Amino acid sequence: VLPEHILENIAGMPLAEPVRFEVERKGRHLAFDVHGIALCGGMVALKFSRKADAFSDRDNIAITTGMISILETPDGVAVVIGHELAHVLFEDSKPQQISRLEKENRADLYGTLLAACAGFDPKGAISALGKLKRQSGLRIDILKTHNGFDKRQNAIGHLLASSINCDESFGGKNEI
Repeated sequence: VLPEHILENIAGMPLAEPVRFEVERKGRHLAFDVHGIALCGGMVALKFSRKADAFSDRDNIAITTGMISILETPDGVAVVIGHELAHVLFEDSKPQQISRLEKENRADLYGTLLAACAGFDPKGAISALGKLKRQSGLRIDILKTHNGFDKRQNAIGHLLASSINCDESFGGKNEI
């Protein structure tokens, strides 16, 4: 949770100016720029927790420091945030005619597309799932709402075997 004055400062930043993220991890200095694009009114919050988790509500996305620590790369983080952003964009918190599992499958694929169209390596999705699989072992609770890691990696691999067209995927909005 950020203090109100910091949130106001972030909200007032022009979208054309990138935000620089710098992280020290395992003796390595990682730095990358994130360019803001007006897509939805929510925000992405960083939650301090050792638990690897990411989640969304109707407007906002949260990712834990534990998740970022496991993923290690901007590509992996972008895919996870993309997955949660897909839930927001498709309004998955509202009742729909599709199952929770179908919502998760769709979020995996659209999250990968969102990351790719934002300039990140979409192969980060497969790598991220591999890292999460090794870290988590077999968690029964995640199998209630998500396919197994191998099945999710295969579905994303199938998506990546075709060419990604951001214009087709997002109705001509190639700035996602």
